[in-house]
Order: sequence, then structure tokens, then C-alpha cells
Amino acid sequence: MKAKGCTHTGSRENNEDSYGIGELDDTLLLTVADGLGGYNAGEVASDLAVKEIQDTVMHLINTAATHRELLKLAIERANTSILQQARSTSEYSGMATTIVIALVQGSIATIANVGDSRAYCISQERITRVTKDHSLMQSLIDMGDIDEEEALGHPKKHVVLRSLGMEKAVKADFYEKSIVSGDILLLCSDGLTDTLKESEIKDIVVGSEKEKICTNLLEAARIKSRDNITIVVAHNEEGTRNAS
Repeated sequence: MKAKGCTHTGSRENNEDSYGIGELDDTLLLTVADGLGGYNAGEVASDLAVKEIQDTVMHLINTAATHRELLKLAIERANTSILQQARSTSEYSGMATTIVIALVQGSIATIANVGDSRAYCISQERITRVTKDHSLMQSLIDMGDIDEEEALGHPKKHVVLRSLGMEKAVKADFYEKSIVSGDILLLCSDGLTDTLKESEIKDIVVGSEKEKICTNLLEAARIKSRDNITIVVAHNEEGTRNAS
């Protein structure tokens, strides 16, 4: 698989998002982190999380029992690093970040998330959300209090219930997804999904040349977004569609 990423401040003054793309032999590691707005040094937390996860996975990929266990360890190490850094100076006190990770080997992607950054699998026919948000909005949707449309305009739509740096023990969710020929794997921060509907994301992806998917999604989102926007996309080189 081949991957490409892009990020933009949106209408904010600084960018608290970070992303990473790592390649080792036949393995691809994709990471997107969104430093939590309203906290100190969100950009430091997201950058630290991405670097710690990338370093851990790439150094231990050939020794880990399973990819799920490897991602779990990487997330725990990143969480510990953020907490330690936050204790080192008042400037970083309270910093935190969401994370979404995809570790792809062959046709199987092992995916993990904490918070409301998301992973999608997109084909010509459909867009499938792989991850589930750890957010107040998702809890209200699950209880039937609001629907997806109401969540988009809700004043508390950015409240997350899990993050790295929030507590000493961090709980991630894990998924496995088969990436078949022609599929697009998309990771993003909520700057994209709070702005574009999933149907709009799909239409842009399937209608774009491979070199332009990131750019086209970014341009469509930043027209309306008040938040940072970060996107990482990957495609199977053997696929029949133009995508990247």
C-alpha cells in the first residue's frame, strides 16, 4: 500500500494535529492525533503521541506476538510519555490528545482509536466507518437522545470521553479490517468529519485522482471548518481505481 497525509490549521491560529506515516518492508503504519482544544500544549501532546507510537511499533514490529498487542503497548507508552511531560512543567499541565492508528500488513489492517479521530474504509460503492467515537455525542446517539445530523451542530460536539494524557490507564478500542483491491483507508481528525458528511467524503474520494485525494478533501473541509484538519489516506497499489 501507498500512503499520503496532509494537515491544515483551518481557521485557528495554530495546528494541534499531528500525523505520521511509517513503512517497514511490507508493513505500513498510519497515525493521526488531535491535541485537545482548550488544554495546554495540545500540539505537544499530539506530536509526542505520534512519535512514541511510530517509534515503538517500528522497533518492535518483528518481535510482537500480535499487531493488536503491539498497538496496545504503543498507546500505553505514548500515554505515559504525555503524562510525564505534563508533570514536568506547568506549561504542559493537562495536555491530552486523541489518536487513531492503522497498522497494515498485506490485506489486513489492525486499527486502534482513543477519542474521536476516525478511520474509514472507502470503496466505489460505500463508505464504512471502522472506529467508534469516544465522545459525548456518540454516547447521546447510542442512547437515542440525538441523531447524527443533530450531533453535527451540537454545542458540545467536541467533548471527548477518552484521550491520551487524561488518565494513567488508557483504554483503546481495536478493530481488524480487510483491505481489498481498490479500497481506500482514510484516517482523519474531527476537523474533517465535523465539516463534511460521510457521503460527501466518499464522493470526493472516489471522484479524485490518487495524487489529489488529500488535497481535495482538505480544500472542501477548510472552506467551512473552524478546526484543524488532518487526513491520511492509503490505497492498495494493485487496486483498479485511481487513489492514494
